[in-house]
Amino acid sequence: MSNTILNRGSIWSKWDLQIQPISNNWLGRKDDDTLLKIEKSTNEFLKIAKEKEIKVVAITDHNSGIAIDYALN
Repeated sequence: MSNTILNRGSIWSKWDLQIQPISNNWLGRKDDDTLLKIEKSTNEFLKIAKEKEIKVVAITDHNSGIAIDYALN
């Protein structure tokens, strides 16, 4: 699906405004194994979003922010 351009110049795109790529069990943990899980999970969410042509995502990463760091890379 491509963007739809309307007569008045608006562009409609797919958005997902609440992606939570991390498990609640991982919150507060920063050991290497947990960080690797967060990175892999975040990358998988973004890969699927791209495949589904979702143009904007908002990551809900409560109490951590680590998934946001991985998404920005």
